[in-house]
Amino acid sequence: MTIRVECRDGDRDAPEPHAFWLGVRRVAVLRIVDRWFGPAQCWFRVEADDGHLYVLRWDEATQDWELAAFTTGTG
Repeated sequence: MTIRVECRDGDRDAPEPHAFWLGVRRVAVLRIVDRWFGPAQCWFRVEADDGHLYVLRWDEATQDWELAAFTTGTG
């Protein structure tokens, strides 16, 4: 699912997610739990202010963000 993401500059010229939008709801990123890089994509596992974990994927070529995975709760 393509999503809108608010970013700040990060490592390796990849933006880091600061918040993202699920429909009309803004979800703040509390912390980046993990990140990994591919040749043209970056993935971020983030803990959000709604208590859930999300994996967000950024495509360098298209500059698009996608919600790649969702896990209920952080515990």
